[in-house]
Amino acid sequence: MFGCIASSIKQSIRVGKLNKTKQNKYKLRNKMRRVRERENKRGGRKRMNRNEAKHRDLSAGSITVQTRLVVI
Repeated sequence: MFGCIASSIKQSIRVGKLNKTKQNKYKLRNKMRRVRERENKRGGRKRMNRNEAKHRDLSAGSITVQTRLVVI
C-alpha cells in the first residue's frame, strides 16, 4: 500500500516538474518574441548572438563585453 502511495506522489511530482519546464519554455519563447518585436520596431537587430560575441576579437573593448552579458 505504501509503495502505491509513494509512486503516485512521485508521479505527481514528475508531472509538476514537466509542467514547470513547459511553462518555462513558453515563457522564454514569448520573451524572445517580445525582444524581436522591440528590435524590429527600432529598426533591426542591434544585438549580437552568442557566437558572434564569442568570436569577435576583444579589441572592440567594452561593446563585446556588454553584449556578452546581455546574451548569456
